[in-house]
Amino acid sequence: MSWEIQYTIERASSKTASVGASGLDYGQFAPCTGTDDCPTCKHIGKIMAENKDEETGAIIDKDNDAIHNQALDWHKNQIPALAEELQQ
Repeated sequence: MSWEIQYTIERASSKTASVGASGLDYGQFAPCTGTDDCPTCKHIGKIMAENKDEETGAIIDKDNDAIHNQALDWHKNQIPALAEELQQ
């Protein structure tokens, strides 16, 4: 599954991007493998780590952190649960 974000730059033609404002690259999203080496989980984890102060570990942008946590929850929990419901 690929997500695209459309944006317009000062009357220019529409462009598409897979990287959201929070830094998540939705083009890298795939179903969760349920293992420690899941590429999407790793990507979200990397972006979450980049949103922390190196010295203190404090979250830099709380709004982005909320987006990251929501994306991780949907990836690992919500989407698989919805898929399972559809199969029943």
